[in-house]
Amino acid sequence: MTGVEKMPQDPAPFTVLHATDLHGQGFAFNWLAKQRDAYDMIAVTGDLCDAFDGKKRHQRIDFLIAWFEMMAEGKASIFWCSGNHEPWANVESALKDSLDVGLRIVGPREKTALFCGVRVRVFGWAERLRIRSFQDRLPELWLHHEPPKGFMDSGGGGHERLAKEMRLNKPLAVLSGHFHEAADEAGDGWTDAGGTIVSNPGPLADLKGRPLFSFCELDVCPRERASSCRWKKIHLY
Repeated sequence: MTGVEKMPQDPAPFTVLHATDLHGQGFAFNWLAKQRDAYDMIAVTGDLCDAFDGKKRHQRIDFLIAWFEMMAEGKASIFWCSGNHEPWANVESALKDSLDVGLRIVGPREKTALFCGVRVRVFGWAERLRIRSFQDRLPELWLHHEPPKGFMDSGGGGHERLAKEMRLNKPLAVLSGHFHEAADEAGDGWTDAGGTIVSNPGPLADLKGRPLFSFCELDVCPRERASSCRWKKIHLY
């Protein structure tokens, strides 16, 4: 049985913790690991590592694989997409090949998975964006490091094709990251894009090393084809 097949399939409300842009900070990974039993899904939208932190490739790979394996021991199923730092650090292909398919982890290798009656699509940073249509018309949740153009993207620097596909397909939510200041600029970590939630909470952990954590919580109701979102900041000082 694969990790995808282990995930709950019956349509039922579920909770999501959306975090992004950890940039290799150990205390951010530790904090996120403590949340693994508090949600049904944890979605991490890229830049888990930092290509410029001076670490060797094998150190980054070993750390991330061990962290994913630890996360898989919790209640939450783990979904992740690559950001620009994973290919820059040359770790994305190793993560795809090395993660045990028996774990409840879905990443760019799997592309899609069904979770509680919702189709989750995962897009890698460098791959060509293709949205394959399915006849079942299930509600969808998308993970893409770069937000759709015009939404949570610091004034228009987002992904143009993603914005077009979002308008055509109307997923419940698009979970993203990449633009670190977008949430503070918007005054919130998410926005409503014509019925689709676009979430970009900013880097999970403060990049200056302060114990400040920023993330979004989503409640997803597949039967009602509805979702809601809250941006949270936790100060531990």
